[in-house]
Amino acid sequence: FNQEDVDRIVKQRLEAEKSKHQRMLDEAKKQEEEVLKEKEVQEAKSKSDLEQLMKQRIADKDKELADWKSKVKTINVDNSIMSLASKSNAIAPDQVVSLLKNEVNFNDDGRVEILDNNKNIRYNSKGELLTIEDRVNEFLDANPHFRRSSEVCRISQTKRFRCYSNKLKQ
Repeated sequence: FNQEDVDRIVKQRLEAEKSKHQRMLDEAKKQEEEVLKEKEVQEAKSKSDLEQLMKQRIADKDKELADWKSKVKTINVDNSIMSLASKSNAIAPDQVVSLLKNEVNFNDDGRVEILDNNKNIRYNSKGELLTIEDRVNEFLDANPHFRRSSEVCRISQTKRFRCYSNKLKQ
């Protein structure tokens, strides 16, 4: 083992221990919150207090659900756009993501829909839902300055520039 290997192993173990202790802290905090909520229920003196407490809990759960949906959208939509933009030779895939992610609607049933400027669902020429890949390619075709050049230019011995396509047969 060299020093880099030792450092990497130590770092991995430290991160694992840190993650383990963070989970334990999170669980302890969650249990503490549950105990506090139970005390609030016991202290609710009237039906209206209990009703208000339940409304607050429902609102908290709705917020938590919205947060999870947002995370799922980020994973499914943003990462898909990033991957497809990278495969399509985008110069700055993260910029493509920021420009296109608001056009993508991730439904509760997990279906991905591409929306136009009027928030209408877009379809391809076959009448099927437009895919993220279709939209990324459409965007890059309409905005070629976001795509890396497919030509390689070289200076010849006669000091002239010659450009060749990267897709030349070898």
